[in-house]
Amino acid sequence: MQRLSLRVYTSRTGASSNHSFCVAADGGGLTATIDTVVFADTTTFTQLRRDIECVSDRGMFRRTPMFQEVLDVMQRAPNPHGYSHSEKLTCVK
Repeated sequence: MQRLSLRVYTSRTGASSNHSFCVAADGGGLTATIDTVVFADTTTFTQLRRDIECVSDRGMFRRTPMFQEVLDVMQRAPNPHGYSHSEKLTCVK
């Protein structure tokens, strides 16, 4: 069995682009551990991603609370590269 600590990296923004109340509130870098996933040695990246993103609940696929937290961090994080909303939430091509 292996363990994966899920953390998100956010970019640092300059003080001139923030409101004065928000300056230095988010310094960027890695977040604290959001959650830890335990998986088998034979698990592929595809299976691991599915386990992180979705859970089957009463015949329906739902987002896990852990993945909802990751999405929230990504939505609030600075966007220094100017990606559109849909590009921010998709996988790297």
